[in-house]
Amino acid sequence: ALYTANTGCSTSVAGYYAKVKEIIYNKGTFDNVVALGVADGDIDLAVAGTSTIKVYAFYNDGTIPSPVSNSLLTFTSQTPAKATVGANTGICTGVALGNAIIDIVVTGKPSLSTTAVVTVA
Repeated sequence: ALYTANTGCSTSVAGYYAKVKEIIYNKGTFDNVVALGVADGDIDLAVAGTSTIKVYAFYNDGTIPSPVSNSLLTFTSQTPAKATVGANTGICTGVALGNAIIDIVVTGKPSLSTTAVVTVA
């Protein structure tokens, strides 16, 4: 935040009265996150094809959503016979034709989760 001081001059030159910098201590990475979302929605794969799931964090304060490192997430396939996924990499591999649901959970905050649908065709 910047406050522009009124210098009382008739020119357009104005100085700064103060610069304010907010520092928040002891704030966890996911404290302001209210939801997770998978980039590009559902995932389409070929058999033996791979794709890395990209997850975004949505904040409660209007901050623009940002990508979440897959190392902070746990990925699990509900149907590993159709598609597998690396537990902390998010790399999906198509195994057989059909659909698989991938559960995605923040490792340190299990209340934050989402799913991705993988279609192997």
